[in-house]
Amino acid sequence: MGHDRGSESKSQPTLVILFPDDWAIYSPTLTRLVDRLAPYFDVKAFVLDTGRFDLSSLGADRYVRVRCPKSLAWALRKLGLFRITRSLLLAKHAFAARHVRHLVAVDGDGALAAMLVGRSRFHFLSLEIRRHAFLRRAIPRRLQSIVIQTEDRLRFQFDSRSIAGVPIFYVQNAPSVPTVAPPSRLPVSREKGLKLVFMGNAIPAHGLEPMLALLRSLPESTLTLQGNVPDGSWRIIKASYADLLAEKRILVPDEFMAEEQLSDFLSQFDVGLCLYSLRGMQRYDFNYVSAPSGKMFNYFAAGIPVLGSDLLGLQPVKEHGAGMLVRDNSVEELSVAAEKIAADMDRYRDAARAAARHYDFAAATAPWLDYLRDAG
Repeated sequence: MGHDRGSESKSQPTLVILFPDDWAIYSPTLTRLVDRLAPYFDVKAFVLDTGRFDLSSLGADRYVRVRCPKSLAWALRKLGLFRITRSLLLAKHAFAARHVRHLVAVDGDGALAAMLVGRSRFHFLSLEIRRHAFLRRAIPRRLQSIVIQTEDRLRFQFDSRSIAGVPIFYVQNAPSVPTVAPPSRLPVSREKGLKLVFMGNAIPAHGLEPMLALLRSLPESTLTLQGNVPDGSWRIIKASYADLLAEKRILVPDEFMAEEQLSDFLSQFDVGLCLYSLRGMQRYDFNYVSAPSGKMFNYFAAGIPVLGSDLLGLQPVKEHGAGMLVRDNSVEELSVAAEKIAADMDRYRDAARAAARHYDFAAATAPWLDYLRDAG
């Protein structure tokens, strides 16, 4: 398998990735994939940089930042011209990629950039899915391979007849399983309550208010919000939950947590929260409801059970018995689910670790890596 072979010689074949979004630093699949491919290929990932996010930590040896001024990006979005412009910018900066050994286009706009570069064949990495005529008609005949999260998302994005014969590789937004398992936790104390954690962007759509209401219903429990807490979310916390903040039952660490630190950090908690409060058209956005959450896989890797919303993208929790999924965000349903997890914590932790091994990133990408290397 690919992860067992030795590294290539110094004259490695070049592999170019076209990433059309400006949040490369927050795309674990992209950064993990670059690291995974680097021992075998000379990887160059062209990523959009509008200044909206700090991409300075992306190493210049593997990443090429394609700049579009923030003010221009804002104006283009207002005019509905941003997507075509970012494809043009990527194509312009990566024009020499028409001659490289392998080109990986990310999503539809990355595929358009690949076609503008002049590539007749390329690999397709699907992260965000949208159903549009261009993707379904113009791209399939050019595909050398497809990397996507699930069969459900593949069926939504492509007509099965149009991609007949194209190699398909399923890779989730999951970390590689730690080589050293997280330390075993002591039994949950019924006197001290649960240590809850949420990792990510703490906004109302990501279940902020149900999480806080759950915390209030669980005496002596704590909730750690690890990640981004925008100003609007702080206003909600201070307006209705200031007492929990003062009692240090709501904790918001300041420090940035590197991916290699996450497993050890998360393993100190009892339950990882993965709730969604979808409103309006969000409830019918297939990309949103079917997206397997990265935080879920990070909880698995740390060996902590998940309490999440019963959405298509979170079904691995149910399939592996690695926690509980709820159909609504009522305090009653959430607190019952939390108590069930606490009552059988060892079983849920073992199931979470088993799920982590099942979705291990290194193992999942090995068949695709072998395919790329065998293709020359």
